[in-house]
Amino acid sequence: MLDPARVRLGAVGSETAAGSSKFRVLVAVTTLFVAGLTGVLIIDPGSSWSQVVGDLAIALAVYTAAAAFLRAARRRDEAARAWTLMAVAAGVWAAGTTIWTIYGFVLDHAYPFPSLADAGYLSYALPAAAALFAFPGKTRRPVSRIRGVLDGLVIASATLFVSWSWVLGPVLQAGGSGLPRLVAVAYPIVDVVMASLVITLGVRAGRGSRRQWSLLSAGLLTLAVTDSVYVLLTVEGVTGSTGTVLAGGWVTAWLLMALSTYAPVVPRARETTRHFTVTQELLPYVPVLAAVLSAAVLPPLYRFDTFFMVTGVVLVTALVFQQIVVALEKVVLANDLEGLVSARTSELADLVRRNKLILDSTGDGIFGVDVDGRITFANPAACRMLGYEPNELIGRNSHDLLHEPEGTASGHGPESCPVAVALLSGVAQRNPDDDFQRRDGSLLAVAKLASPIVEDERVTGAVVSFRDITERREVDRLKDEFTSVVSHELRTPLTSIRGSLGLLASGALGAVPEKGQRMLDIAVSNTDRLVRLINDILDIERIESGKIAMERQRTAVSKLAAQARDAMEAMAAGAGVTVTVSAVEADLWADPDRMMQTLTNLLSNAIKFSDRDGVVELVARHHGGEVLFSVADQGRGIPADRLEAIFERFQQVDSSDAREKGGTGLGLPICRSIVEQHGGRIWVESTPGQGSTFFFTVPAYSAEPSPPAADAPAVLVCDDDASVRELVSVLLERRGYRAIAAASGEEALHLAAQEQPAAILLDLLMPGLNGWETAARLKEQPDTERIPVVICSVLTPEEATEPAPVGVAGWVDKPLDEQSLLQALATALAPPLQISRVLVIEDDPDLAGVLTTMFAQHGLETFHASTGSEALRLAQRVLPDLLVLDLMLPDTDGFTVVDWLRRHERLHHVPLVVYTAQDLDESQREQLRLGETRFFTKGRISPADFEQRVMGLVAYMTTEKEASLVR
Repeated sequence: MLDPARVRLGAVGSETAAGSSKFRVLVAVTTLFVAGLTGVLIIDPGSSWSQVVGDLAIALAVYTAAAAFLRAARRRDEAARAWTLMAVAAGVWAAGTTIWTIYGFVLDHAYPFPSLADAGYLSYALPAAAALFAFPGKTRRPVSRIRGVLDGLVIASATLFVSWSWVLGPVLQAGGSGLPRLVAVAYPIVDVVMASLVITLGVRAGRGSRRQWSLLSAGLLTLAVTDSVYVLLTVEGVTGSTGTVLAGGWVTAWLLMALSTYAPVVPRARETTRHFTVTQELLPYVPVLAAVLSAAVLPPLYRFDTFFMVTGVVLVTALVFQQIVVALEKVVLANDLEGLVSARTSELADLVRRNKLILDSTGDGIFGVDVDGRITFANPAACRMLGYEPNELIGRNSHDLLHEPEGTASGHGPESCPVAVALLSGVAQRNPDDDFQRRDGSLLAVAKLASPIVEDERVTGAVVSFRDITERREVDRLKDEFTSVVSHELRTPLTSIRGSLGLLASGALGAVPEKGQRMLDIAVSNTDRLVRLINDILDIERIESGKIAMERQRTAVSKLAAQARDAMEAMAAGAGVTVTVSAVEADLWADPDRMMQTLTNLLSNAIKFSDRDGVVELVARHHGGEVLFSVADQGRGIPADRLEAIFERFQQVDSSDAREKGGTGLGLPICRSIVEQHGGRIWVESTPGQGSTFFFTVPAYSAEPSPPAADAPAVLVCDDDASVRELVSVLLERRGYRAIAAASGEEALHLAAQEQPAAILLDLLMPGLNGWETAARLKEQPDTERIPVVICSVLTPEEATEPAPVGVAGWVDKPLDEQSLLQALATALAPPLQISRVLVIEDDPDLAGVLTTMFAQHGLETFHASTGSEALRLAQRVLPDLLVLDLMLPDTDGFTVVDWLRRHERLHHVPLVVYTAQDLDESQREQLRLGETRFFTKGRISPADFEQRVMGLVAYMTTEKEASLVR
């Protein structure tokens, strides 16, 4: 599952990255705009058109800032109130600049002073100051608040000193009276207040909002300086200021403030961390430095001015008290830090103690390794189980110490060790069945989990936990032994009973009276039910324990769905239910037999619980990288409280279902185990009274073709359609062939003579030299006459306008079916074989009799051996063309028989049918392969199906290469 906290953090990270990109673009646009405006105003400063440009640019900047503030206020975060106040401040200032611009147009840039515009320019300070206080800042201690007051006093005194030196003093000395003098003095006073607030409050700006605060502060300071210069010029009689580079100051100020709303902010850093910078600590002293420099350049007469003297005394006094408070604050911070370190140390010691108690108390072995796999610690349980002292484990390489060398029964290379994989991949690795080597050399059966330790996205080690599973492994061995015996002792007699009943019911042994036929039908039905019960009980245990491996292969969805419907057709007809299928043209990466078992289980349930004339719908569709199957019925439905329970063993919707509907309550658990082992999931949705729909997903086939081996059989693909050539070539290369493409019959003749392919896939309807003519010429040339040809055409043999070309080894209809194509190709490449003698190796005489009778009906000479030694003697004497082998024999097992046959000069390639009650995994099947080998499980395949498949194998193996037409 996804961690919601990580999802939120990921979303914040994405938004921050996008915001940073947008912010950089806005900074670039602002810089270009200000530079362009400055360049325009330098051309003819103070002129009428310059003043028009300046007035409009200033108005545009302040309205842009107001809009940006409103946008920021709508975010409804902790700074929303502050941005609302800034929007009000910008609106007030915008009203002033609007009146100013109107004056310019109406009075031909003869601006009155003072005017209503000045009211707007000065009044903005009230909401702006309130906004500065409304911005969230760092939580401060009482001593820090006192320092903040003293910082403000120092900054205000120094700023007032500087303003008096350069602006406020000259304005007062310029004389005048009444409202003009009052307004002129008000500008520098407002500027001093705003500058002092900006610098003072900048000290408490949080870490996450410093860029935002820096831009806002820079804008307000720029506005204050520009206003002060404007007033000074006005007092000196200079007009047309908005038509000079001074207009760039106002524009820059408001655009900087607008940009501050787009600056990326990290609220969490501001809330949870205390991070101080040198800039913030030195910020209060910047005005002091400016005051000192101002005093240094003032004429000596000014230095003894009463105002300067008083301001200087206040400034020095404030600085003295500020330093005292700074020292006090450092003491408080040091004490707090010492207390925090002491508390954290105590907590850490307590945590270490508790963790050690947990490690020492647990019954599971636990040890840690560093990034190189060396053991760093081990708990007492690990030392006890492995037979080592702790100091004997520390520093040793875990793989070299605890695993047998590669090549031994339980050994494996370091690259496949779960601990090494966890260290390399950063993903936990679980091994439910492994062996550790103890100090005395004995092996300890363990289930282990290697979990990587990840710090700052870097793997620094791993923790390995393991548990002794010796008893579990012994239980599993006994369970397997019991299952094997039960499989043989139940399935073998049941198979012979079912086969005998089938022979009787078919009339092969003579006509059966009508009453006898009814009794046979009852016996067959109940035998089949008993076989299903045994299969389900054995299957559920082996599938859930992983003992039955899923033999995954490329499987066509549409073909699988159609086969499932056909398999359930008789049951559906008997119940009066219609089964419909809608399947996408896609492929699965799955075990086709287990998928068929899942679908037939679900369809069987749907049919059983449907009313007569009901409809059961089987649908398969794409679902991302998976195929989603659904089986829907119109039956009684399933109560909500049973939707999960029915996937448990022996659970049914109603206790009467087993008696009335049949079944064991194991079908759905088996389906769940099969689907989950394929990496999918299964669930049901149902409305009582309206039916149920079972869903399950299976990974779609998406393997990339691997390059064919150099010695792979070459197949020439001749088709005028490029897409067909590409499709067939990819299909063949995935199956281990080397494909050669030809676009015409002429090219096919040339490539066939040059490349000498093992077989040719030939289209018939091609321009130029068509398929009939191409096949005829291939047979006329000595160097290509023996190459088998398989026709791939939209025409069937019956639809072809000409007879099949002489010597054609197969015929596949388009659109191409992969299995049919591969079967035709395998038939074309296989050597001809005659099968006339069959050796049945089966210790159950009843089943052997059934099989002997079956083969005799097909004209095959049959020999029977009931033991392994008898089978070896008979095999050497009669040299059978086909073997039917049971694996559980009185004196040996089938594996030993196959091993002996492999060493026999004339029997090591004989076709083999393994017919056993055991469920075999892939490694066991590999041990049993001789020539063409087939595997069938007693009780899982009906005698009729077994007969059909074995005789199909016989027909397939005896096919003449130059005569069969495989479609």
